[in-house]
Amino acid sequence: MSKSLLNNVEGISMEDDVILNPSDVDMETTEEDSQEEVELSPIEELLITLEGYDNPPLEYDLEQWKDLYGMFFVSSINGEDVFIWKTLKRMEYKSMAQSGALDQQDLFENAVARKCLLWPHPGQEFFATSDAGILPTLFKQIMHKSGFVSDEVAISMIRRV
Repeated sequence: MSKSLLNNVEGISMEDDVILNPSDVDMETTEEDSQEEVELSPIEELLITLEGYDNPPLEYDLEQWKDLYGMFFVSSINGEDVFIWKTLKRMEYKSMAQSGALDQQDLFENAVARKCLLWPHPGQEFFATSDAGILPTLFKQIMHKSGFVSDEVAISMIRRV
């Protein structure tokens, strides 16, 4: 099996055997071996990662989110948790700004989580029982992928043609 894309998320491991030096491996493969080397889709990898979590989304849910949002993201904060979320769109941000949610950081973080967090569901229990740093860190991850980057990052992305 190839190295999982989800292994790039800190703390999430598919426990794949990663071959660092291909010359260390016997290149003779049998027909049985080649049948076992099936490439998993990112959604299949995510479903495997979510095994053992309470009420994980189904394949149908993941496919529906992909259809609705074009893409979604998976992240972890403490290595034991998994969050599935989408980016914040411009009109959603403007709506939050008009509501006054941007005036208080905790309200803004909650609003972004309610709008973007796909799983686990950002209900009252989520906000009440999450560790104190989860929401601010998740907020930073979502905002970064939504295009809110530091001035240094924005400037470093300028290229002369």
